[in-house]
This record gives sequence, C-alpha cells and structure tokens, in this order.
Amino acid sequence: MYSKSKDIYVCFDHYNYNPTELAKIRSVNPAKDQLEIMITSRGMLKFIYELKPITLEDKLASFRTKEEAWTWVDSVKATGKRIYILDWNDSFNQNGNGQIKLIQVIPTATNRPLY
Repeated sequence: MYSKSKDIYVCFDHYNYNPTELAKIRSVNPAKDQLEIMITSRGMLKFIYELKPITLEDKLASFRTKEEAWTWVDSVKATGKRIYILDWNDSFNQNGNGQIKLIQVIPTATNRPLY
C-alpha cells in the first residue's frame, strides 16, 4: 500500500519455504514461513463478500496519518490476523475457470524510522 500524499508505505510479503530445508538453517515459524495459497471455487466469493472484506484501497484511504498505518500493522502482527489478497489482475483469477486464488500475505516493511 502506498500513498504519496499521506506519506504511507506498507509492504506485504508472501513466503512458503520448505520447512525441512529451512530447519537446517534456523527454526521454522509456520505462521510466517508457510503462508498459504488457496485455490477455491468462485462460489466462495459470495461468502467472502458477505463477510464484508476490506480492500487495500479502502484501508489505505481510512488512514489519516502514517502513524495510524504503523499502528494497524503492529496490530495485525500482534493478533496474528490473516490477510489474503485476491488479485483480479492475476490471469488465474481473470480466466473464469470457476476457481479463484487467494494468497496469504503478512505486512513486513513500512516507512517507520528505525530509531
């Protein structure tokens, strides 16, 4: 999410490492190291819309300051909330094959100063 006018920057990442190989290097945290990609029927969209999902555009518009965005990112990380992106530009989601792809992401980088 990026807003030049509000000076807000939030980056989302998706990781799905091989846990056996990763464990050889460091401990595995499934909540961060094995984010899922769900392929489900397009009928799931009706259920998703009934839950009133928040689009990234709406979420970004709701922030008045970059500090609010940082607080939201901290909240998502602390509570372990799951965020899924449905990218309508993805050819898989455009082709109308009766399925959609949802990609789990986690917020990682922001423009918060490190000091």
